[in-house]
Amino acid sequence: MSDVQAAIIGIGETEFTKESGVSDLRLSLEACKLALADADLAAHDIDGIIVPTVVGATTEDLSTNLGIENLQYHAAVVLGGAGPAAALLHAKAAVENGLAKRILVSYGFNGRSGARLGRRGPTLMFGEAPSMRRNYEGVHGLLVPAQYYAMWAQRYMYENGWKSTEPMAHVAVTQARHAVMNGKGVGAKEITVEDHQNSRMISAPFRLYDCSRETDGGAAYIVSALESGNRKAVAIRGVAEGHPGQADQPTTRRQFLHTGMAEAAQRAFAQAGWKPSDIDFAELYDAFTFNVLWQLELLGLCGKGEAADFVMSGSTQVGGALPVNTHGGLLSQAHLWGINHITEAVKQLRGAAGEAQVKDAKKGLVTGSGDFGDNAVVLLEGNLG
Repeated sequence: MSDVQAAIIGIGETEFTKESGVSDLRLSLEACKLALADADLAAHDIDGIIVPTVVGATTEDLSTNLGIENLQYHAAVVLGGAGPAAALLHAKAAVENGLAKRILVSYGFNGRSGARLGRRGPTLMFGEAPSMRRNYEGVHGLLVPAQYYAMWAQRYMYENGWKSTEPMAHVAVTQARHAVMNGKGVGAKEITVEDHQNSRMISAPFRLYDCSRETDGGAAYIVSALESGNRKAVAIRGVAEGHPGQADQPTTRRQFLHTGMAEAAQRAFAQAGWKPSDIDFAELYDAFTFNVLWQLELLGLCGKGEAADFVMSGSTQVGGALPVNTHGGLLSQAHLWGINHITEAVKQLRGAAGEAQVKDAKKGLVTGSGDFGDNAVVLLEGNLG
C-alpha cells in the first residue's frame, strides 16, 4: 500500500457573473492560472488533467493553451454534477499510485449567458439520453431537471408527512445569507421565509428560490502528494462514488428515493476512519433546496426524518452545529456543477473564508450529484500544521 497521501494544493476561481463576455475555454484557463499561482507552480509542472464534466474545455484545449508538454495522465468524468467531486477519486488514485505527480481539474462554463440547462427542450436535453427519456419521458413533458427533482421532493414530503415547504424555505434563507457573507454570489441578497413562499412556482413543490442560480464562471483545483510543511494543503482522506440501479432513468427505478449517496458516504467514512459527527461543515450539492435536506439524512449528518427540524433550528447556519454551504452553494453563489463547493471547502480548511469562516474548521465533507442518481462523497482535512 502506498505511503503517499493525496491533497489539494491549489485552487482558483474566476468572478461569477450573469454574462462573462468570454468563452467557456477562457473561463477555464483563467481559473487554471489562478490555481497554479495559488500552488506556486508553473504549467509545465502539471502532468495530469482530469476533465470533470461533459461540457466545457477538453484536455487538449487545456494542455495546448497552457503549454503543458509532459502530460502522462488524463481522465474524463461523465457524471454531470457529481463530476467535480468524483474527479477527486480519480486524482487521489492516480497520485497515490504514481500515475501522475500533479493533476489539474478545471471547469469553466457560461451557464447563464450561454447554454442554460433550464431552457433546454427535449432535443437539447435528451438528444443523447437513453431512449426511455427521449421517447417516453420527454414527449410527455418531463423535460428539465426541476421536474425530475420535484418528483423526488413530492415523494419525500409524503413519506415524511410534511404539511408545507417551510423547511425548504429555511434552506434558501440560510444559503442566501451565506452568499452575502461570502461576498461573491451573483446578485446575492438576503431573503425571508415569506419571500420564498411568495416567489413564483417553477415545478411544484419548487418555487423560484428553491432553484439553483445559473451562472457564468470557472474554477479549478490541483491535486498532488501531501508534503510536510505545506500549510495550505488539504488532505483527501476519503472519497467514494455511489450509483443506484437505472441511474439515469429515475421514473423506472425500483426504489424511487434510492440514489447510492448513503453507500458512498459509508465507504468514504470507512476510508477516513471518521464518523458523521466528526464533520465541522458540509458543502452539499444543492441544485434544489430539497437536495440539502435529503442529503443531511442520507449522509448520517442528522437522523432519518429529522432534516426539517435540523434546518429550521438554525443548525446549518454559520455559527450553528453544522454549517452547510457556507458560500451560498449553487442556490445563491453559482451553479458551476459543484466545483465551487470544493474550492469553498479548501478555503474553510485553510481558515481563509472571511466572514463565513467556520470556527476551528478541520474536517469537511463535500458531495456531488448528477444525472439523476450518480453521486460522490469527499472527506477533506485541513489545518494540518
